[in-house]
Amino acid sequence: MSNPTDPLEEVRQMRLAQLRACALQQAQNIRQLHEQADKLAAAPGPDGNADTPPDRKETMTDIVNVTLDARGLFCPEPVMMLHNQIRDMQIGEVVEVLATDPSTKRDFLKFCNFLDQELLSSDEQDGVLRFLIRKASEAG
Repeated sequence: MSNPTDPLEEVRQMRLAQLRACALQQAQNIRQLHEQADKLAAAPGPDGNADTPPDRKETMTDIVNVTLDARGLFCPEPVMMLHNQIRDMQIGEVVEVLATDPSTKRDFLKFCNFLDQELLSSDEQDGVLRFLIRKASEAG
């Protein structure tokens, strides 16, 4: 058990709170950018037609409710951030996690299997791993 007056524990808790606040802010920024892009795509172009057809298919990015940016962080921080985020989500919501630590491939798969969550996709582009995880249960 940790001592509540332990300075190292206080630093850890402050860092965790900072990471959560940063992740939430980044998710809000990304959501705003997506909304702006959708508005621009739907706006009439020079020919008077919208750039996006009305029957546009939903993409994986469209279903993301929250984005966690864990780039530059190493185990166990990305999994801890994901665990805290999943706990705050509703069943059916999707979190996008961006990471650079190669161990997150294994860690997130095990996390989803152990806590009955759904790993929708994982891919890598330019050294950045991208995971889409749907909260499928209240486990965890």
